[in-house]
Amino acid sequence: MITKSSYQLDLKDDGSFCVYNADGSLKFMQSIGVPMLPVANRATNWSAAEVTTEVQDGVETITYAMPTNAMYENPKTVLKCHDDYVEFYFTGTVRQRASLDKWNLIARGSEINALEVLNYRSHINSPSAYERNQTILARRRLGSHGCSVNTEDGDMMFAPHPMLFVLQNLENNMVIAPMQLMQAESAHLRMESGQITVKDYFISIGNSIYWLEEGEELESPHFMITLTKDEVGSGGNKMLQTYTDILVREGLVEPKKTDDMPAWWFSPMWCSWGDQHTHLDSADVVSTAFTQNMRQQAADAICPAFVDRVVERIAEHDLPVRTLLVDDRWYTHWGDMDADTNKFPDFRGYIDSLHEKGFKVMAWASIWRASVESKLYKEHPEWFLVHHYDRDHHNADDTDVVAFDFSNQEAADAFLDELLTRLLSDQPGCYNLDGIKFDWPFLIPHNYPYADRSWVGKENTTYKTQKMIYDKAKKIKSNALIIGVTPHPFFQDAHDIIRTYDVSTYDIRVHMERADYIKSLCPGMPVAMDEHVFYQNFFRYMEDGSKKGIPMMYNLLRFNGDGHAYTEEDYQKLKGILDEYVESVPSLKAYLSELP
Repeated sequence: MITKSSYQLDLKDDGSFCVYNADGSLKFMQSIGVPMLPVANRATNWSAAEVTTEVQDGVETITYAMPTNAMYENPKTVLKCHDDYVEFYFTGTVRQRASLDKWNLIARGSEINALEVLNYRSHINSPSAYERNQTILARRRLGSHGCSVNTEDGDMMFAPHPMLFVLQNLENNMVIAPMQLMQAESAHLRMESGQITVKDYFISIGNSIYWLEEGEELESPHFMITLTKDEVGSGGNKMLQTYTDILVREGLVEPKKTDDMPAWWFSPMWCSWGDQHTHLDSADVVSTAFTQNMRQQAADAICPAFVDRVVERIAEHDLPVRTLLVDDRWYTHWGDMDADTNKFPDFRGYIDSLHEKGFKVMAWASIWRASVESKLYKEHPEWFLVHHYDRDHHNADDTDVVAFDFSNQEAADAFLDELLTRLLSDQPGCYNLDGIKFDWPFLIPHNYPYADRSWVGKENTTYKTQKMIYDKAKKIKSNALIIGVTPHPFFQDAHDIIRTYDVSTYDIRVHMERADYIKSLCPGMPVAMDEHVFYQNFFRYMEDGSKKGIPMMYNLLRFNGDGHAYTEEDYQKLKGILDEYVESVPSLKAYLSELP
């Protein structure tokens, strides 16, 4: 029996092991075989392992050494029992070429003694406001339900999330989670109906997209098992916080340091997308994102006169809003991101005029997707992949998305160096924007057998793409603000703040709980409290939300969700809330006091 601060591990003579909570009152997991084994597209026999225990660098270590088989020479799995988590991984030498299909995390027939599984894959689910995306295990419904959950999701808008589930048994929580960015597509957990027996628990890499070569030294991703105790029904955030605290302590994740961030990043900001709908009939506004014609109407609304109306409202009511985000469709085509001269005859000149008034100006940019009508695509079709996405509401019936292949470094350099320089540089002929709003990461092709294997995997591909863009943007303008949408601990250095993302709902708990989720997974990461489009609960949202993150308003002309027009009293109420927020951020208060 190995006893640690947050768990007990009982290793049996046959190599099976049990994981208990700290006081030993709950056997949370029993593994009956060797964990973390690779599965390839060729069958592999795993003979009985020789189990040894020793202390390595002060850490009690369990090694499962298995005989050489048809696929692997000297395969072994290692468990390291740290003070508050168990680390485990596989190593072996590949004997013949094969496609690596998945990693079996724990052996089939093992047991997990949980009541429910929390799965965070949905981009709109919220524990309070919506039915949680969870699966009830044996005890909660008298053994009538098994479990089949996964982290697959075609809609990666508020994603990708780490490949983990929070397993709960009343106040006890357990997570089996990666200690690094995953070169894989999804996690899967299946339980026998009416039992706590594991039918399958694995990480899916994909179908013939990750090839092993003869002689290759293979090491699996490192995973951890860790436990916490929390209040019943807490929603799992404490477990996520415990997980990321370990990642930080082990030097695997770098926390954000807000003291190093420019003060203007924390300014209340206005995003034009909501007010771009003000000319539509209010009864139809909510469905705008789902009808192509109405979406086009909203996109066509953006122009200097429209933005000026908002700037006038800000000045008229003395609102401390000094960051403007120009959203869809200030440009001509996805990919090119050239200013549409029919809407902005002199885009650079207009941005300079806003700078003179004390505003920072950001823009929405489609960087990983291109229109077939774009100059970029017409000149270089070989730079693109076609990504089939059958849930693309923004592209009508056309679900084959033309997406840039960023793994082609030469093409990526040529494309990004020109594009980001034009967007961010203050040189002549450039737009001199102050930042970029990332969006739609689900459009990044991720389930492809890339020529460069280091690009394989949903999390990995998305991260490498965003990180490449981020680093190039910072070389051009070091204080450019990059707004992301991926609540993931291993994306810390690929964006500056994360917004709670597009959920048009009057139930403010969705955004509030998303903010807590982001804070739990992304240490030190500032949160932008995004899009609340209904008059109902708006001021409650602004007041409570500004205590969790940066106010991001989509509407300063009219509440586009229900057509309610701002009154003078509304503007004064909003000003009071925003002023209180500014007072709570001394660096921002000092910055705003120096502006025109």
